[in-house]
Amino acid sequence: MKITFFLIVVTVSLFLLGACGEVREKQPMGTLTKKKVEMTAKEIIYQLEIFKEREDIQALTQAIVMLKALNNYERPDTNEWPSVRKNLAELWLRVIQVIDKKVDKAFNFNDVPTMNIAAPGSYPSGIASESISNPELRKQYEQAIESNKIKANKYMFQFKLKSIKDSMFQEAEDYLVALYSECPEEIGELKKLLYLYESDKLFENRLDKRLKEKYNDF
Repeated sequence: MKITFFLIVVTVSLFLLGACGEVREKQPMGTLTKKKVEMTAKEIIYQLEIFKEREDIQALTQAIVMLKALNNYERPDTNEWPSVRKNLAELWLRVIQVIDKKVDKAFNFNDVPTMNIAAPGSYPSGIASESISNPELRKQYEQAIESNKIKANKYMFQFKLKSIKDSMFQEAEDYLVALYSECPEEIGELKKLLYLYESDKLFENRLDKRLKEKYNDF
């Protein structure tokens, strides 16, 4: 039954990752303005707050979809672009920061919850607790079911979150490299943002390495 639970989790995670990436195939929606980025940022931050408070994966998914939808707009004129670029970088770093802080680094994914808790005595596994006449055994069984439910919810949350993190960190790295590869003079701006949003050091080092390689190509 543990294998069945694991397969369910994997299926749901793949569905969520697919939903997060849907916006990439849309056609350009006009020019991306500073006002549009700021309005979208408010909506994204709102969804991130819901996610942080309730551990609502759907809210996180919605924030990611809105973030990626900004890719469907064309780059603004030269005068507005520096401000837009900074705002976009901040949004990506904010999203991955929120994700990273919710990931339990010590979580044991090998400890998979069961689909049905073993019933006490001679009762069959998965039986309804109301069918157990002994009140003490029924109480123990209900407690075991509740504990397994909490464990399953946490497992599902951490598994889906890890899948999203792996995808989003790679996309954020690619996005920020593309965003700053043409303006080496603005690398200081990016480093300040990385520090502000407490970016993972491995992520920061990979980003720094790729940007240096890009700059050497010019």
